[in-house]
Order: sequence, then C-alpha cells, then structure tokens
Amino acid sequence: VASPGSPPTRNHGVPTSFPSPSPIMAVEDLADSIGDFICAELDSSRVYLPTIEPSPMPTAEIVPFPEPTPSPTLESYIFKQCSSENELDIVFMVDSSGSVYDAEYNNWQAELDLVDDIVNSLPSASSRASLINFSGCGASFSLTECQEMGRMTTEFNLGTYGNDLELVSAAIDNMDATDFDGGFTWTEEAFHLALNQFNTYSDSDKTKIIVLLTDGEPFPYDEGHEPCITSTNYESATLAALNELNVDIITIGIDI
Repeated sequence: VASPGSPPTRNHGVPTSFPSPSPIMAVEDLADSIGDFICAELDSSRVYLPTIEPSPMPTAEIVPFPEPTPSPTLESYIFKQCSSENELDIVFMVDSSGSVYDAEYNNWQAELDLVDDIVNSLPSASSRASLINFSGCGASFSLTECQEMGRMTTEFNLGTYGNDLELVSAAIDNMDATDFDGGFTWTEEAFHLALNQFNTYSDSDKTKIIVLLTDGEPFPYDEGHEPCITSTNYESATLAALNELNVDIITIGIDI
C-alpha cells in the first residue's frame, strides 16, 4: 500500500467532463463552469450581483463637481448562488490515493478548494452535500476493513448539515494534509458509498449529482475496483443502481 511518503509512479489518465484544476484552468474558473452546469440541471440559472457601493444620499453641502458613480464592470460583480428552489443532493468523491500526492499537497488542496467553491455556488436553501474521501487498501482487505483503517471515509453525510451550506463549507475548510490517506484507488467502492448516501438520505424527487475528483484509473487493476466493466457494457452493478436513481456524474481529472 502506497503512503504519502512513497507515492507510486503510475500516471493514469481518465476521460473527464471538465479539465483538471491545474494551470490549464484555475480552480475558480472550473468551479464556475461546474456551478453553471449544476444550476442548469436544476432548471435555473445563476444570478450576478453588483458589488459597487451605492451613491451617497444628497446633503445640504454644495459639491460643484461631484465624482460620477462608476458603471458596473465584470470585475465589480460577484457570483450569487444558484437561484433554483429545486432540491439538490450532491455527493463529492475526492481522491486521496498515493498517486495524487505531491510534496506540498497542492493537488489535494486543489481538490478541496474546488469542492468548496462548488458548494458556495449551490442554492443555499435547497441543497445538501456529502463528502467521501477515498483511496484504498491492499488486496486482502474488505471495504469494511479498509474503513476501519481510516480510509474510504465519509467525512459527512447528506443529513449531517442539512441545508446549512455554511457549515458544509466550514467542514471542508477544516480539512488539510492530515486528511490525505495515500494508498490505492478504489473507485467502485467510493461509488458504493455514494449510492448508500442516496439510498439512506435522499428522496426520489430530488436532483442527485456525484462530483468525482480523481487522477486516473482505479487501482489495482482487475480486482473489482472499476466502476466500468467491459463484460457488463462498461457499467458495474453500482453504476447501474445509480442510473436507476437518475444520478448525474461529473468527473474531474486532477493533475493529469
């Protein structure tokens, strides 16, 4: 099992729905694009609010040449959370396997920053979020045993903070390098944990989305950790169950 001190040298790629949060695209820009996509899935759009301070109220003092109020520019706007009232349950799956490791934990921090930015773009009164921190263990370990080792961790459930996205954001902000696990990449098991979130905490009428952040293919190969299986038309039983629930899956490549 790889550890942060001895990351594996593999460099796997995986098709992604969005570019990786790297110099190719800033985390903020990527989060903005994903926020637009999620809001569109909720049949709504995001609203922009001007941040220019209003002109002062008139006074008795005579000002011969008052300064004009500046016109709003793109830089004077901030993104407002999606205006949709449709209910959303979203599960973030963040990869902390050994191949994500770098000495400064920049890849790991980029994952957390991206998730936080996406959370801040969601409808605040109608969204709930869960976060799964996944890596993996050796071939002799079951999912339960791997969880007992502190890996494959559900950091918080859909029901933990309810619709309080400020608490969700605070929980993400509190995560750091000490939450990075190292190890293998058990993607199928992470999807299984996400499926448990929807089956346990979600209702059929809610929009359901998974955001998967990972640096490559499941590993070790051919040991049941792949959600895409050729013998079943590239769909594991877990993915089939998620499809039955109409779960949308967004995949983002990290440092690939």
